[in-house]
Amino acid sequence: MRLLLPLTLLIAFQQSTAFDVAVIHRNKSASTQWGIDSDYAKFEATNVTLKTLLESTYEIKSDYISGIPAPLETMRFDLTAKVVDPDMPALKKLSDKQQSLRLVPILEERFHLQAHTETHQLPVYELVLLPGTAKLQPLPATPTGGGGVEIKNHELTATSVDMEGFAKVLTDITHKTVIDRTNLTARYNLNLLWSPDDNINPDNPNPPLITALQEQLGLKLKPAKGPVQTLVVDHIELPTEN
Repeated sequence: MRLLLPLTLLIAFQQSTAFDVAVIHRNKSASTQWGIDSDYAKFEATNVTLKTLLESTYEIKSDYISGIPAPLETMRFDLTAKVVDPDMPALKKLSDKQQSLRLVPILEERFHLQAHTETHQLPVYELVLLPGTAKLQPLPATPTGGGGVEIKNHELTATSVDMEGFAKVLTDITHKTVIDRTNLTARYNLNLLWSPDDNINPDNPNPPLITALQEQLGLKLKPAKGPVQTLVVDHIELPTEN
């Protein structure tokens, strides 16, 4: 399935929610450290690739983004975008998706981006609940809202996360789309310890991720095929700097 994106028309922004100023520079340092920091009125990316920018904008994993010319694919950039006189009530009404898409006009104007999405049946994981397990303890009903997730040295600590959100975290870890099929609607506090699949340290007691999910949380990543949205870059150029 091929879906053409009229990117500038994908979402109509009022002047109060659009970025007014954008500063872009090539980052020619030898560092591989990068970061993205954003709030309602500002987006700041440091030492990022184009794939990272597109992933942040369209919420499509970099593994599913294609079409960037090889010379541009390895380049890194610093980008800062700001709202000069932010209308905070209007900005706070935007959904997460709308917040991300606010970068689209900048990418189109400065990188001359043209792109479209395609949906393909690709290998995915389905997150399912193992029968006969009771390792997940639901939290008491609380007001809706996002929880917190921290990952450090292959240890995951999640606070008040639902299974849909946890599936997105697993997508980041596995680099493969994870679809929630648990039918669980509650929120949970989770702790997960695992080792990389290529770990060869016999002193590391933690199992690989798939085994850790089963043993510690009673969850299973089941290989399957499912619809995955991909982003195809039709045209992109080295941006004008300022």
